[in-house]
Amino acid sequence: MLEDGAWLLLRIRRSDEYSGVRDWYETEKQMRLRITNLVDDYFMGSIPKDAALAEFAPTASGGKTVLDEYLRLRTVIGADGVISEREAGYRAGQLRVRVDASKRAITADNRQLYDDAIKGVNEAIARGIAPKGPVGQAFLEDVAHIAALRVGSVDRNTILRRVADFAPPNAVESMMHMQRLVAAFSGADKDLA
Repeated sequence: MLEDGAWLLLRIRRSDEYSGVRDWYETEKQMRLRITNLVDDYFMGSIPKDAALAEFAPTASGGKTVLDEYLRLRTVIGADGVISEREAGYRAGQLRVRVDASKRAITADNRQLYDDAIKGVNEAIARGIAPKGPVGQAFLEDVAHIAALRVGSVDRNTILRRVADFAPPNAVESMMHMQRLVAAFSGADKDLA
């Protein structure tokens, strides 16, 4: 059918989920685990309330509190140009949800607040709607933060930009299509992939 010659077969595909592994993925996983362990340790009585809440205070030197590590990792995720803005916003937002939910649960002495907040945000995203409540708002703030950080790298007039608007809350509607990530995070830390 085709004449002899050199042929090049190309397949072009746009994806909002990076299929490879970034060097910070393990740090992100460890961060989620650290937050969950902090909540578990507090509610088991292993650490006092003031010590647990101290993890949500920044240090002048950028030490190793949960808040310090979250802020550092959010910057790394946001600056990683290999992953899409949508994935960066989703991943940073998931960390923010855990930080805010854990602080609220420990402050109120109610473990269920932590689990319910994570579940509520993930269920909303899986349905393509903006999450509600203060923890849902925290998620949207991080999505907006990443969008503002990356806005210079995206031409606002491209067709893809019109089809998949990244401005909150429109970004949440399209996040439901990141099936691998949504499935992993919907386990509320049972699957920390």
